[in-house]
Amino acid sequence: MGPVSIYISVQVAMDGAPEEWSLTEHDNIGLLLGIEHEEFQHRNIRLGFPPVNVKLLRPAEVRVIKQMNANGRQRLVDFFKQRGKVTVSSLDRSSAVKEE
Repeated sequence: MGPVSIYISVQVAMDGAPEEWSLTEHDNIGLLLGIEHEEFQHRNIRLGFPPVNVKLLRPAEVRVIKQMNANGRQRLVDFFKQRGKVTVSSLDRSSAVKEE
């Protein structure tokens, strides 16, 4: 059994997903859940529950997760943290890995 991940990756149907974000012709997009929200930690904000962050994933990033499982999720999270604004999702964001 491989390493346990605190991050979850899912694919969801999104009607009208932008083509460059879509995984298939059926408008599926990838999401990564569970990245720690560092701003809440730095500002000592206590909500009474852990906030859930949802990060949009580009198709190449989803492929990394499919190939590497938990290691792929961790690798992407580490990259997003190095890049800054880890919890911000934007349709203008470039891929963390080379697109094919």
